[in-house]
Amino acid sequence: MLFLYLLPLISSKVLYSSISFTNSGFWQEISSFGSDIGVGNFSIASRLLNPVNDESQIKVSVALYVASKWNEELLNAPCDKRLNLASSVYEISIPRNGKWSKRTGGRLIQKTAPQVWYFALADCSNSLKDKSLELYFS
Repeated sequence: MLFLYLLPLISSKVLYSSISFTNSGFWQEISSFGSDIGVGNFSIASRLLNPVNDESQIKVSVALYVASKWNEELLNAPCDKRLNLASSVYEISIPRNGKWSKRTGGRLIQKTAPQVWYFALADCSNSLKDKSLELYFS
């Protein structure tokens, strides 16, 4: 019985990492994974590695792409076009004071065939230039 309870944890992917944005880097890949037929959930939270004494937040987008859209056209497009090519886009608000953002997430439903999904963090307003983030993704 315990095995059935732990099964979702065994088959899930957890990623804890840091990424940096540069002056020209408004978009960063977070992770990719494959999902079988069925339903899967994902969530993401983030915080600034070098916080400031400010209670405001930076709004960025988490974009999901199916493998067929992950191509040269996407990777060479401007930020707003990349978001338009996404299968889904979620907003995440990152506190400037170093606290973790609220978890943002969604549900992926595969009805006909297994699929590879790509996740990216987009900062089209360039608010994160020269900043580093910690990410928790599951």
